Amino acid sequence: KMTLNPFLKITSAALINKKPTSLKEIPMHFLYNVMRANIKSRNTEFSSSEETTPVDPSNTDDKDQFSLVSMLDPVVHSISILDLITAVFLCSDSLLQQMLMVNMSLCKFSLPLLLPDVSQGSITFLLWAMRMVVHKWRPHSKMESKGYTEEPMVTTAVPMISFVRIRDMECGNFPRRISNGLVEVLFHLPCGKTNVDVFPEIFAVSNLRGDVHDSPAQFQFLKSDSAAVFVVVENIGERECDFITSSFDPQSNVFLVIHPDEQHRSQTEESVRFLLTELKLKKENVHVFGNQNQIVFLKSIKSSIRNLLNNSQPLKTLENLSQPAKQLGIEIDGDNNGSGIITNRADLIINEIKTTDMESIKAMLPAQGIFWQDWSRNDKEMNRLKHRGDKDINEYIAQLKEDKIHIRKRQSESHISEIVHSFISACLELPIERFTVFLYWMKAKLDALSYEILTPLEDTFKQLCLDPNHDKEELKQTSKKIACSSLGLEHFMRELGQIYEASKASRSNPQFLKFPSVMAQLLINGFPMELLDGDTGCIPIDWVTDVLTEVRTQLGGDPRVFVLSVLGVQSSGKSTLLNIMFGLQFAVSSGRCTRGAFMQLIHIDDKLKRELGFDFLLVIDTEGLKAQQLATLDDSCEHDNELATVVIALSDVAIINLAMENAAPINDTLYVVVHSLIRMREAGKKPNCLFIHQNAGCVSARDKNMNDQKHLLDQLDRITKAAGKMEHKAMYYKKFTDVIAHDMNKDIWFIPGLWNGCSAMAPVSYGYTEHVLELKAYIFEKLKIQDSKNISQRVNDLLERCKRS
Repeated sequence: KMTLNPFLKITSAALINKKPTSLKEIPMHFLYNVMRANIKSRNTEFSSSEETTPVDPSNTDDKDQFSLVSMLDPVVHSISILDLITAVFLCSDSLLQQMLMVNMSLCKFSLPLLLPDVSQGSITFLLWAMRMVVHKWRPHSKMESKGYTEEPMVTTAVPMISFVRIRDMECGNFPRRISNGLVEVLFHLPCGKTNVDVFPEIFAVSNLRGDVHDSPAQFQFLKSDSAAVFVVVENIGERECDFITSSFDPQSNVFLVIHPDEQHRSQTEESVRFLLTELKLKKENVHVFGNQNQIVFLKSIKSSIRNLLNNSQPLKTLENLSQPAKQLGIEIDGDNNGSGIITNRADLIINEIKTTDMESIKAMLPAQGIFWQDWSRNDKEMNRLKHRGDKDINEYIAQLKEDKIHIRKRQSESHISEIVHSFISACLELPIERFTVFLYWMKAKLDALSYEILTPLEDTFKQLCLDPNHDKEELKQTSKKIACSSLGLEHFMRELGQIYEASKASRSNPQFLKFPSVMAQLLINGFPMELLDGDTGCIPIDWVTDVLTEVRTQLGGDPRVFVLSVLGVQSSGKSTLLNIMFGLQFAVSSGRCTRGAFMQLIHIDDKLKRELGFDFLLVIDTEGLKAQQLATLDDSCEHDNELATVVIALSDVAIINLAMENAAPINDTLYVVVHSLIRMREAGKKPNCLFIHQNAGCVSARDKNMNDQKHLLDQLDRITKAAGKMEHKAMYYKKFTDVIAHDMNKDIWFIPGLWNGCSAMAPVSYGYTEHVLELKAYIFEKLKIQDSKNISQRVNDLLERCKRS
């Protein structure tokens, strides 16, 4: 099976968009393009006249990971996209399938739900693979409040409308070899605008590929769990009539969509009259495409669907459908990949959390609670001495050190809750591959729980913000509730880090000293790690440096690492930019905005290593500056300044991400950062800085905004000049480029908006993905002339940074 990691590796081919030249290149071309959410990734044409010989599915060689692709038949230098998708999913492991689902959903592609395997004669329900698919929509019931719903599709109860086909139809017989029996699903997502939305509410549409006669299990699955089944047929003869009458009864919600030819029209009309009587169908249940306009024909089908949605009916989630699927002999992907026992361990933790009040749940994670917060305050105070007063400086620092030791001792002696104990057991007992599956399952379940809990709190917060006479104290308390109720996988990983730091400091619990080794394996395998705690604004320095040291040990030698970070205001698209640029999985949903800073290690292809001069790229994603939820807190400005200073200090290249072509929200933060950068410049460090303007409306945006950019740089020059005077270095620092390497002509980029339209059904813009690819190529050209550092030097940078915090 193909795994996710090779597709995260940066190669020369990943820096360009090259059209495939042979059949063999198409699967990889599809995969790489899906990983960067390219809406043209389903184009399966290739430019070669290569000849291929179709292969009997029963004789495929399991040693070839793309042996199934050899069944695909080139037609006019193209292959069936359905065959390609089927082959890719059959050849991918569960984590790669999950990533493909997420990115295909960004493109608003239909997603494989029931996956046939012709070589094994089996069908798989891709429930696990779809767990990370999250959509946002605004039902018409929330139009006035401007609220929205954001939920994982696996746990969202929606009606399903299914389409099946009897026999072949004109224009519907494109040669397919392995995808007959594939069931795809697509979700209709309203945006809350009556002039845009075709339907007012969310629902799922499923489509069975191929002749329904050949896929009895899939048909039974759809028939039993759909609000209605639309049977598409060209002509209705005796065979079709027998199938329909034997498959449905008068209680069935069945619709016939017929496109008869002239030769069989009279027989079809007679059969329709028989079916109307036999199944007690209304005339509205029959749609015949004849001489009328296609738009009128489609409008009649839409009307039928709208009437179906208006009728109240019990709704089911995809998760609810797993049992009916099993009864039909359909395998569930979470079961057949051997992860059932692993997910059961995670479910025990989730079930315990569900029975606990969310405002009290943080008490079950004591190591990162009051002990870590107090320790962080003391650690910062040792460097800043803000509250020393008239105390002797040496005595004051000595007291702070003693307090830190005492806090660590109490932290190491604190009770480990049952859920944390279960999490630690999984960490220490499971092989790294299975522990990774455990973590992804935990993440999916915790995120789903957070959506459920945070949505009403977010609605309350929004209403308070919109009310000009709102109670400031109520707004502050609601903001704190959101922070307390937000529970994600990062909190469990943070707990591991704090338990480790307390154990190391107090020289107790030696079994916990294995944690850095596990985290290092995860980091090497592409799992993100928290660098800076978003709640305390502090780096758990022993934890982070020991993990990086363990990474060096496991990789052998002392590999060179380049650091790329991104900063920007909240919801400006920072995480999405990194995800599409590198195929990563940083949190992007509104309900789970990034807090603090996270880092992810990306491997570089051996050939590209020699060109670049380094072995790994370390990408740092950060929480949004000027976060609305933090704006009500007393130290929000200081929090932003600390975050920006630390992240830019550790970076070789910093991307300043600006949404809506407006740099004003981060100018205040840059003022403080410049002070820090001057001090770093004195130490010989001069990072690069790129300004990315998202949502550029047209190709002339650069010209139209040159004056704004000149104004921004003039302002930054003034900031630098003032900061230079304060640092007593006025003669050295007179303009912004004295502090940060910045070329106004090359280091300012304009990127179109992420979405291709304003509808909730809008896919990612092709212009966005292409500009991000160009930006990625430019960054790597820039990196070729930069000096990289070894991991050990990065550890020293971290230690030095923490001394200055």
